[in-house]
Amino acid sequence: MLKTCISSLFILLMMTTQAFCWEMSEFMIYVWGVPKTDNLETKAKALADAGVTIVNWEPDKLDILQKYGLKAMVHNPTPEIAAKLSKHPALWGYHCGDEPYPEDKFPPIAQQFIDLKKSDPNHPAFINMLSTTGDFLRTYMEVVKPEILSYDYYQWWWGSDRYFEKLEQLREAALLADIPLACCLEVTANPEVERGDNTYLADNRLKLRQSVYTALAYGVKGIEWFNASAMFKPESTELTQAGKDVKALNTELKL
Repeated sequence: MLKTCISSLFILLMMTTQAFCWEMSEFMIYVWGVPKTDNLETKAKALADAGVTIVNWEPDKLDILQKYGLKAMVHNPTPEIAAKLSKHPALWGYHCGDEPYPEDKFPPIAQQFIDLKKSDPNHPAFINMLSTTGDFLRTYMEVVKPEILSYDYYQWWWGSDRYFEKLEQLREAALLADIPLACCLEVTANPEVERGDNTYLADNRLKLRQSVYTALAYGVKGIEWFNASAMFKPESTELTQAGKDVKALNTELKL
């Protein structure tokens, strides 16, 4: 049953792909999350000052982003939202999920992408993937037909032994599909951060620089920072030391 559904969606995607015309026009610098403040002006300014270009934002609040040169990643989109926002200059794209698993989740994602593209062919539907490769990744690429391949592999948290292997495999998949590759990197290299230890490591900036520039060497077209809670102090728009490291690297990425 799943194979039949996948085959039907694949044929439909092949028939409709020619009508989709989004192309990545500038390097992507995205941060997962936003600083904790209710003041949208303060929030937008803090994100712009940190050097990111794409931010999570409410679909009915996009106008303020133009002032700061930011573009919005709109979460939980519907075709109706896409139709309404399709011509807004501060829109980047539509966030449709994170790390879908297992493969039976791919056909519904593919259909969501098709529905969004009917409403707005000029902005991408976005999914971030696991770093799992092999048949899992091939099935995703064949069924969903993404316009950008985004994935996460946090070498400073999980170990560097497979970091370059993942870079190579994901790069190959993006090249075969002729789409841009983007990767998520950790804001802080401290592996204990996921267990609540926010200690800043003296070599954090050096480690982040290694991640950024090796990713660039493999042809990535976007860096995604995970996440805003490590970049900004609690309930504040003030950067942490790790956030300052990210800002410095974002400045370099824009040169």
